[in-house]
Amino acid sequence: MKNNIVRKICAGTAALTLCTSAVIPASAAEVLTGDADANGVIQSLDLVALKAHLLDTEALSEAGRANADMNGDKEINALDYILLKSFLVNGNGKPAEPGTPSETDSVKITLAGTSVTADEGVTVEGTKVTISKSGSYTVTGAMTADASIIVNTAETDAESVEITLDGVTMKNSTDTPCIMVENADKTKITLTGENSLSNTFDAAEANSAVIYAKDDITFTKSSSGSLQLETNAQTGIYCNNDIKFNGGKIEIKTDAADSGLCKADAVKAKGDVELAGGELYINSAGDGFKSSKQAAVISGGKAVIKSGKDAVQGETAITVTGGDIIACGDRGLAVPAGTLEISADAKIFATATEGLVVNDFKLDKNVIFAWLGDIHPKTEIISLDGKVYTPLKKYMSFLINDPSLTAEQRKNITVGGKPVTEVINTSGEVSLLPVNTGADPVSSTDKVSETESDKKASGGLIAAGSTVKTVK
Repeated sequence: MKNNIVRKICAGTAALTLCTSAVIPASAAEVLTGDADANGVIQSLDLVALKAHLLDTEALSEAGRANADMNGDKEINALDYILLKSFLVNGNGKPAEPGTPSETDSVKITLAGTSVTADEGVTVEGTKVTISKSGSYTVTGAMTADASIIVNTAETDAESVEITLDGVTMKNSTDTPCIMVENADKTKITLTGENSLSNTFDAAEANSAVIYAKDDITFTKSSSGSLQLETNAQTGIYCNNDIKFNGGKIEIKTDAADSGLCKADAVKAKGDVELAGGELYINSAGDGFKSSKQAAVISGGKAVIKSGKDAVQGETAITVTGGDIIACGDRGLAVPAGTLEISADAKIFATATEGLVVNDFKLDKNVIFAWLGDIHPKTEIISLDGKVYTPLKKYMSFLINDPSLTAEQRKNITVGGKPVTEVINTSGEVSLLPVNTGADPVSSTDKVSETESDKKASGGLIAAGSTVKTVK
């Protein structure tokens, strides 16, 4: 199927591309996007080399493959050919941003109040738009009536559907998702301008969300815009497989009417849920950033999460290797059947009203974790020798890992202006403050305790149906 798509593209563009030449020099040591033949310049011969690679007549070199990945998705396919062709025709000296579809080749979908129009290749039935084949699609405009964009490609279509939301407003009043991915190998969403998707339906539906995907969905690193997503009872973003956040600024609020009755989750996947880039701001009545069956993985980007339940949940693991994270919930970090792992380079501040639920853990030696014994209001900030951490809601325990902290700062901790040693035992129970300055990384093998006093003293590490592991 891939070769058929490529042949159709090549047949329609051969006359145009053979006379196109935009020569741009580069040093041999650089990776030059578009330089498919890896000779240091971008010109029409690169299009010839890429075509030969796609038709399996002559493979590109390793450097050529890296250069030919025009949209940065780690795949070489017909979309890269389209983007390279567009760049050569424009001749503007700058390749397309990775993941950004060519405006010339993208199918246009226009939202206009109570109606929708679209270019050829998209089916429109009333206010329902159906995308049935891979390719690039750009959505613009605003709806005043309920509407939905449905992605449903053939099982044999192994390419990606790339959707650019460019200044889009959709507001549904029923359980209909604004975007519904029924079937697609991969769906990639790029944000341009300010976008808003919302749902005011006030009854929770198990199979509904503002963005609902049955297959992988990615918010691309090329996103230069934002998405504000609000919902009352529906999940914000849901996926049967993996959700990846690589770019853009995304704000999600559930129970948007502040009824106190809706406990919808903000982000929920059955597969992995990943944050690698961009900004994610969550105010959720339910869980914030959640994988119900796999792992929550954070390697970069910024997240600020306020949750009525678990701020971050990974059924099998929570792995934090980078990024700048604030996660405040009734249970800040929850790993019911796996390992909580936080590396030295990650910056994370987490609080919990009830505690952290983990089965096992592996923490960098400088992670600070404290169970305070009493509930403290969010106005009682936590300070490490003058460096301030502000909770988003009331809390009883907190966890801090900050690579910028000095050893001295980690020793001088105050809560609400009081030294933590004066605060930590106000409940009259024995509590621990493992500040492992200069020690080895903390893991559950350091000390295993099963007594009730140790459960209360475990810094909020309360196991879910398994042995409590406490570091002393």
